[in-house]
Amino acid sequence: MNVVFLVNTISSWDEPERARHQFTYALACYYPIIFITKNKFGINRFVESKPKENITVIEPHFPVSSKIRYRFPLINEMYQCWLFSRLQKKYGKTIFTVNFDFSATLISRYFANTIYYCNDEFSGNYKYSNVLMDKYIKECEKRVIRSSRFCIATSKYLTEKLKTNNSNTFEIPLGSSVQIPDYNHPQPFKQNEIITAAILGFINERQISIELINRIIESKKLQLVLIGSVEPSFKNKLSNIQRVKMTGELKGSALWAELTKIDVGLALYNLKQINPGNTSNKLWQYLLAGKPVVISDLPNLRDMDFPEKSVYRFSDDNKLLDTILLAVNEDSEKSYFERKDFAKQNSWDVRVNQFLGIFRNYFPF
Repeated sequence: MNVVFLVNTISSWDEPERARHQFTYALACYYPIIFITKNKFGINRFVESKPKENITVIEPHFPVSSKIRYRFPLINEMYQCWLFSRLQKKYGKTIFTVNFDFSATLISRYFANTIYYCNDEFSGNYKYSNVLMDKYIKECEKRVIRSSRFCIATSKYLTEKLKTNNSNTFEIPLGSSVQIPDYNHPQPFKQNEIITAAILGFINERQISIELINRIIESKKLQLVLIGSVEPSFKNKLSNIQRVKMTGELKGSALWAELTKIDVGLALYNLKQINPGNTSNKLWQYLLAGKPVVISDLPNLRDMDFPEKSVYRFSDDNKLLDTILLAVNEDSEKSYFERKDFAKQNSWDVRVNQFLGIFRNYFPF
């Protein structure tokens, strides 16, 4: 049987890797993938590219931007009818579809073999000023969940949530990148007095506490590196921007080269606006680079087991600096390799094989 997967997302292909990109890279080792990005503003058309063997990227263009489009029922359904009818004509109704878009309410109407892959608390994590819009967003995800052949969720919380609308829901946690760094050359451990701590990802005040960041900046023992896009309003609130290194968005070898230079990876979340579905994708990238991780005490992490001296959780902001110092002081070559090995055992290649095991029970071939 000629198996091809269509991966439907609300992400750009060229943005820093997220779960849907990592899933795609791993699945493309086994089957051809058609990756659908979020739409760009413009006249109706498809722009195709082939960034890698077995991966074809389709970037739809539509007269309404993606940020506005999915919030309005009529416009959202007009877009879906146009997009999915064209994709169905091109690839057929029976192509296997992995849907990461919680607002794609009509996808199962056009594709019989649709799976919903939920890696975040989408509909419950945002509050809209318009009550009707808020209600519509929540109803969208329920329709997507119910109409899917089965669902994948990345945390216990999300699994339980999805099961209320589709009993065929399975938990597969996030994982580390399939692009594994060299295992044979451990990096030197802390030799200088100044500790280099890094934050990887999309950096904004909604997700990350600016108060915690400023505590790090003011400490003479720490050097802070921000790897990723930094929101201008967040940047303006930094207490001493001269003590912060900002690399911008990095991918591939450039990202790993930067991660090898740090002493500790940080995953600091604004617990006042906690996303209950969050399990922190960046945590896996730090571990894959062999680095200890200091992370806010997210509820979903409490059910997970990590190697000793790998993941340091804190719930009291006053203990952040002490936790960072502890993580670095306890670092060793033994822990370095244990973290990397653990990340490799929990890579996206492993996750995709778990996915394919479930998939073949529903679609034997």
